[in-house]
Amino acid sequence: DGSHTYEDVVKDICMWEAHLIDGGIIALHDTFWNVGPAKAAERYVIMSKKFKNVGFVGDITFATKTRKTSVLDRWMSYRHLLLRKMLLILYKLDRIKAKREHHLIRERVHRLFEQIPDLYESR
Repeated sequence: DGSHTYEDVVKDICMWEAHLIDGGIIALHDTFWNVGPAKAAERYVIMSKKFKNVGFVGDITFATKTRKTSVLDRWMSYRHLLLRKMLLILYKLDRIKAKREHHLIRERVHRLFEQIPDLYESR
């Protein structure tokens, strides 16, 4: 597990890609939540013509090095990228919804407390 800056991840990908044989697998960790690794994986692995059979498991993106990609390989990689972006959008929307619901619940609780007579005033 290395640096998570975009520049460092790009250096790691380029350095290790040179050592992979055709059919070798590259796997990158923290490529879903962290911007640097996600952007580098998108540009240098997922959309690259050097890799095919792109997939992800949790926060790991993996792909197989190849000398040549077909149109189908490119489409499958693009599909992977779209799926990943959709999942991230859904997650963000879910968080926004949760925050909004939390705010609504807090407002309801506050209103309930306002309806309860102040014990100190009743004395």
